Amino acid sequence: MDINPYAPPQSRLVDESSPEAMRRAMLRHESEIRGVGAMFGLIGAVLLLPALIVGGELVTVKFRGNDFAIWLVILASASSALCLGTGLRRLKPWARVPVAVISGILLVVSIPTVVGPTMNGYVLWLMMSEKGRIVMSPGYQRIVDLTPEVKTRFSIVSILFILFLVLMVLSILVALIAPAFAHRR
Repeated sequence: MDINPYAPPQSRLVDESSPEAMRRAMLRHESEIRGVGAMFGLIGAVLLLPALIVGGELVTVKFRGNDFAIWLVILASASSALCLGTGLRRLKPWARVPVAVISGILLVVSIPTVVGPTMNGYVLWLMMSEKGRIVMSPGYQRIVDLTPEVKTRFSIVSILFILFLVLMVLSILVALIAPAFAHRR
């Protein structure tokens, strides 16, 4: 007898019987990863604003101290966030590890806060979990291509994270940019 009726049930993580069943089993995780990609893209877009402002000042005003280095850091951060956001939105495998590393670093740095570790821990889990590995794999890309009728939607969690992130980034930008304009008067 090959089957032991007293053995614990054996289950698979997902149903791989058809591409559509596999996609539907991973749809929520896929949606959350795409939401994180939207957040990274939003951060990159918001960071482009000070990069353009500082870049415009560097062209019109004489260089002072570390202005050029600050501009390069802001520009590199904005372009990296845009690139990673695009990679996550398109479920590119190369974006998973850098986002996990950034989330891990931000998790440790933001420990004194409450929301920071929660958000970054969640993103880290999304990237490094078994479902995250599956969703960000080249094989899953083929499944997405085979099932164009299955659509993802933003979840409430993603929308709340994006709203919180926008408010946080805008408040930081105002705090950083306001003193630069205040000394001109």
